[in-house]
Amino acid sequence: MARIAPSAERRPVRRNEVLWEVGAPRIDFYVILSGSIEIVQPLPGREESITVQGPREFTGDVDLIGADPNTAWLGGCVALDDKGFVKTGNDLSAQDLAKARWPLARSPYPLETMLPGLFAAGDVRAGSVKRIASAVGEAAACIQLVHKALQE
Repeated sequence: MARIAPSAERRPVRRNEVLWEVGAPRIDFYVILSGSIEIVQPLPGREESITVQGPREFTGDVDLIGADPNTAWLGGCVALDDKGFVKTGNDLSAQDLAKARWPLARSPYPLETMLPGLFAAGDVRAGSVKRIASAVGEAAACIQLVHKALQE
């Protein structure tokens, strides 16, 4: 949070305030400092709760609705494709790995970025399906890969 704070706007959110609507051209990134925020999916005649985020959590799971990656804040730390999505695993080129000075004898694991032990999952990842269920599955796979990487 300290890294993004200098470029952030700090403001209170009113109860029932709509922060983003489907189809809106601009998608913001929110970090919740206190209280909570509920993310809902509008359905005909009702809304379905997707998740509730609490203090020190962020709304990264809605950051990419609309398939526009919000990766500029990474500042070149990882390889991105031509659309700005994070490259992982087999999508990383020999040039990407050379630029990062990949230090390991093995190739990156699936979902692993050009930085050993740093994984990407969900909409932000190049080649992802851009569906919530897929993102959850990728995140679960990342947990196993993190454990594997930590044992090296």
